[in-house]
Amino acid sequence: KRSPADPQAGLRMGVPGGWRWRPETLMRQGVQPMPEDVRMEEASLMRESKPPHVSSLVSWSTICHSRTCLVVFLASILALASMCSLWLSSSPASKGRSTGSMSGFSIDAQGLATDEVTAPRTMLSWGEANARAIKAAGMLTEKETLSLVRGFSAPYNKSETEKRQRGYYIGNTAAINHLGIPALKMQDSHNGFRTSDPGEVGTTTQWPCPLALASSWDEALVAEVAAAIGREFRGKGANVMLGPAVNVHRVARGGRNFEYLSGEDPFLGARLVRAFIPAVQGEGVMTVVKHFAFNEQETNRKFIDANINEATAWELYYPPFQAAIEAGAGAVMCSFNQVNGTYACSNHDLLNRDLKKKMGFNGFVMSDWLATHKTDAITEGLDMEMPQGHWFTGERFLQGNSEIAVVNAAVRVITSVYRLRLDEDVSCEPPCIEERRRNVRTASHLDLARKAAAAGTILLRNNGVLPLDSNSVRSLAVIGWAANASDSSDAWHGSPYAGGGSGHVVAPSVVTPLAGIRERASTAGVKVLHYLGDNTYEAEQIAAQVDVVVVVAATLTAEGWDRRNLSVDHRTNTLIWKVCSQKPTIALLESSGAVLTPWRNCVSAIANLFHGGEQTGNAWASLLFGDTEPKGRLPIIFPDSETDTVIPSMDAGFHYSEGMFTSYRSPTFKAAYPFGHGLSYTSFQFGRPRLLVGPHCSAAVCVRTMITNVGSRPGSELVQAYLRFKRKRPSHAKLFLRGFCRTQVLQLGGRDAVTFAFTERDLSLYWVDVGGWVRPMGIEVHIGASSTDIRQRIAIS
Repeated sequence: KRSPADPQAGLRMGVPGGWRWRPETLMRQGVQPMPEDVRMEEASLMRESKPPHVSSLVSWSTICHSRTCLVVFLASILALASMCSLWLSSSPASKGRSTGSMSGFSIDAQGLATDEVTAPRTMLSWGEANARAIKAAGMLTEKETLSLVRGFSAPYNKSETEKRQRGYYIGNTAAINHLGIPALKMQDSHNGFRTSDPGEVGTTTQWPCPLALASSWDEALVAEVAAAIGREFRGKGANVMLGPAVNVHRVARGGRNFEYLSGEDPFLGARLVRAFIPAVQGEGVMTVVKHFAFNEQETNRKFIDANINEATAWELYYPPFQAAIEAGAGAVMCSFNQVNGTYACSNHDLLNRDLKKKMGFNGFVMSDWLATHKTDAITEGLDMEMPQGHWFTGERFLQGNSEIAVVNAAVRVITSVYRLRLDEDVSCEPPCIEERRRNVRTASHLDLARKAAAAGTILLRNNGVLPLDSNSVRSLAVIGWAANASDSSDAWHGSPYAGGGSGHVVAPSVVTPLAGIRERASTAGVKVLHYLGDNTYEAEQIAAQVDVVVVVAATLTAEGWDRRNLSVDHRTNTLIWKVCSQKPTIALLESSGAVLTPWRNCVSAIANLFHGGEQTGNAWASLLFGDTEPKGRLPIIFPDSETDTVIPSMDAGFHYSEGMFTSYRSPTFKAAYPFGHGLSYTSFQFGRPRLLVGPHCSAAVCVRTMITNVGSRPGSELVQAYLRFKRKRPSHAKLFLRGFCRTQVLQLGGRDAVTFAFTERDLSLYWVDVGGWVRPMGIEVHIGASSTDIRQRIAIS
């Protein structure tokens, strides 16, 4: 345990007392048994609270009033189980392989559920939902109205005062049955449905983290994964996802950077958010976009005061949130921190002026857990206090004359419920014991998790050693503690596969890098040796026996603390230095965010996968042996040194003094690997761009370029478009990402035309004196393969 006097203690403000924060020593023991009863803390509930009063619990016995109903129900279940058994016995998955899976990849379907895919539901318009909500609000009692603006926590077991009762969720509101308003059952998520009930571990999928999804730059894939996560939520009885987190990275060492779908760029985040939100909500699960706003570091997150100017807010940090609102998000979660001197959850300018008025948000705002600081927050834009009502009580509201604001907040909550048509669902009311016991893992979900992890794998360096040729490479050595690490049974510590914290999904059966590589190598007749220690002499002895060495390195982080530095642990760095001078060496990085690579010119290849989930090992194997092309691109920069980043502030108040000059936008930061970078197994030629006009362009400006595969293998290219504003103000960056598009898979010599359609907003910058977006004169489109690898330019005004 760390002493309070430790200078690093400030990096862990808000973490539950008693936790052992020594990330550099975690997960070095190899594969460990996974206890069934995993210690879990309520999401972000960093202090003990008294159990709230819970009422109106409805069981199945009140729904099925007769014995006949129960008999019919059981008979139906038995018939369905019989049909599923017959289907599984003849399906490819039941024979150990999923349909459409890659070479060497197999799924054991034993114990898995079947994936129930339905057509995405149709939403009501906000106007229609609001009209219904206003009518319903007129029939609410005072108690019912209060129940809509505050949650309740799970009650404690009488015999076990330290454990909450099963069947409840991280966040809960009471149902109002006479109006058909369901209980809101909220669960954490950054890489799947968080398993917080005892015995629930292993019943959901551990997906790649959002930063890994962002590395795919693939909206269709993001939507596919989001829909699958939504189905797992629905299968577990939940109807609210506490996510996605969409903050744009500011601090490279940020402890929750792995959770953020935007990476370091607002345009990338906005595009991916527009894919994620409708996919989840189409499954009947409301999204809660978080953390609004300027929650870009964990250090002192409970009380820091982020001071930021209007232009930086709108240009750099607001766009993903605005995109989420335009995509129909049902709720937004306000953050712990202060913004310009006022706590976010009671900040009128943040919630009422910017979010609800300027962005046009029609849903409701909920607090992060224990982030409410006063009753008047309900008049400043907060609609729901979580996890329970401390400030939002009838007595406090009466003292503050807040009755009208309370009703307006309740209307907003009901509006989101009606818009998503949650009132039409047959849904359990907590405690949802049977739903929480349900196994929602499916063969198709595991296959999709593997596909998503592979798509997020980024090839940073390659001198030709990859893909491995089994004709010349007959033996491999897999080295490093992370090569065979299990997932952490303690969700708050994290692992190489998933960052720690409130959204961590514990996975008892991850495919480790060693297991995935060994299985794939066996099909190619390649011998695999391994060494999981950190003794450099022993590692060199193993390396001497093989043709190629693979070193697996990892960084660990979790909610509640920022990383101490951007390095992998010292001993793994030493291993890489030792073996790379002896044999061709491939470094596989399983990271939480940016990583320093001081040995990059020594190794033969480097690949990165931000916490890739339980299918990490299969993703690595597919990359090494060329079963899938490396499609991933960096959504952040990998800096040359720590000085090429913004570091966490230890001060109670600090200014975003760098403005928009973070990541690739900074004129001083030097990147070892730039934003947007990622290699392929082939090469491409970018043709001269041309403007499209008239009927060929439906946007403000369209630019088309021809991409040709001039390499030696089939492949696809992610083409990126950056705008340079020649007549920008000093506070504006030189380049802004404003477009990206992946070509089709091109055969040798194959060509594909890529068109960028720029909207007026894409061509504009935020001008404070106007209070909005203005399109300046003098714009150039820079087209390339990364923010620094620009191949073509064209002036458009």
